Amino acid sequence: MLFSACYFRVKSRHLNICIYPLMLLMFFSSNISASSKHPNIAEPSSFLWHKTTSLIKANRIHSNKQKSLTTLMQQIKPLNDFRKIQVINNYFNQFKNISDLTLWGTKEYWATPKELLSQNGGDCEDFAVAKYYFLKKAGVREKSLRLAYVIAYIKETMSIENHLVLLYYNKSTDQEYVLDNINKSIEPVLQRKDLSYQFAFNQLKVWTLNKKIKDYQIKRSRIFKSWQGVLNRMDKVIVD
Repeated sequence: MLFSACYFRVKSRHLNICIYPLMLLMFFSSNISASSKHPNIAEPSSFLWHKTTSLIKANRIHSNKQKSLTTLMQQIKPLNDFRKIQVINNYFNQFKNISDLTLWGTKEYWATPKELLSQNGGDCEDFAVAKYYFLKKAGVREKSLRLAYVIAYIKETMSIENHLVLLYYNKSTDQEYVLDNINKSIEPVLQRKDLSYQFAFNQLKVWTLNKKIKDYQIKRSRIFKSWQGVLNRMDKVIVD
C-alpha cells in the first residue's frame, strides 16, 4: 500500500481516530446488550450459521472469479495486444480497493496475483502487478509493459497521493497508455495531467522519469525492493 489503497491513507489517518473507536463502542455495546439478555449463553446458532454461510458465499465468489479468469485468458489469446489490455484492465478493476492494513494487518504489503484473487481485492500495486502478470501470460511482450511510480492528484479529495500504475507501449500508435485502478479508462500517458511520473520498472530494466532521480536510487528504493519481493513469491506460486 503506497497510500492506503493509494487513495485514502491521508484521510484515513484522521478517520481511524474517529471511526475505529466508534466501531469498537458499537461492537462492545451490542455485546453487552446481548449478554445482559442471555447471560452465560454462547453465540446464537443463527449468528454462527450466518457467519458460516457468508464464508461459503465468499469462497464461491472467489472460485467463480478464478474460473471466469481462466475462461477469459483462453478467450483473449487470439486478440491483438490493445484488446487484451482493455479486457484485463476491466477485469481487475472490478475488484475492491482495500488497504494493506485492512487485508494484511500491515501498512505495506505487495500481494501476488493469487493473493489478490483470494482476497477479492487489494490496493494500487496489487492491481498493477496482477495486470502485468496476466498480460504477460496472455502473450503481451514484457518490453511493452512497465510499472510506474507516480504522484497523483486526486480531484475528488483534492489531495496528492503516491500511486502505482501499469504502462503499456503500443508500437502501432507509438504511444504509451496508463492502466489505472482509480481512473479506469485507458488513456495515453501525456493526457494524464493528474499524474507526475517519477520512475518505472519491469523485470528487465528501470527507467527514471524524473531528472532528479537516478537509476541507483530507484534500485535502492522501498518500492523497487517490494517489487523484487513479490516477484520472488510469484516464482514460488504458480497462478493457473
